[in-house]
Amino acid sequence: IRSVKFVLGDVKESITGPFDIVTANLYSELLAAMMPQFAKCLAPDGRLILSGVLRRQEAGLARSLRRQGLGIQETRRRGKWIALVCARQSCSES
Repeated sequence: IRSVKFVLGDVKESITGPFDIVTANLYSELLAAMMPQFAKCLAPDGRLILSGVLRRQEAGLARSLRRQGLGIQETRRRGKWIALVCARQSCSES
């Protein structure tokens, strides 16, 4: 690990990257709306970790990720909730 920087703020206004890891625990509609900003501040080989997502909202969030060139690498499930580990898709994954 080179360095760790914790930032609390609005990704639209105060946070710039690139970051190796970006995490967000928000409701899925807000996650989808913020996806362009997440993609913009994510390093090329970075990971986006999303939580606070209901299982029934996974497909919609996956569509939002794909529109930004991101894909789901891993899904963790607990009860009705999921967390997603996402990364940029390579050409072979498209």
